[in-house]
Amino acid sequence: MSILFDASLLLLDAAVFSVTVLGYFIVSRFFQSERRSGLMKGDGVAFVIAGALFAVFTVSYIEIFSLAFRLPFSAYTDLAIGLSAVAAAIAVAFGASKFILRRRAVVPLETS
Repeated sequence: MSILFDASLLLLDAAVFSVTVLGYFIVSRFFQSERRSGLMKGDGVAFVIAGALFAVFTVSYIEIFSLAFRLPFSAYTDLAIGLSAVAAAIAVAFGASKFILRRRAVVPLETS
């Protein structure tokens, strides 16, 4: 396979990893909340969400390094590429979560 194909798969997998981390950042308050209501009231839904995020996180993390080591560079360079992809994905997810959570923040109304 060509280097462009491997690199594009690596970028795609880093995007999946980033979306997974973003999903965890967004629902982390749900995991910690004691005031869940409706369908989300029990721990079953939280376990399903956490399990799905964990599975996708683990597979995409391993695949990032699997794809990084397919690139035609030395092992240390491939390792640096994989670590950089993970760090960049986490940074993007963290920034996006701060942006999303800031936009969704509810400002309490003052009562007189």
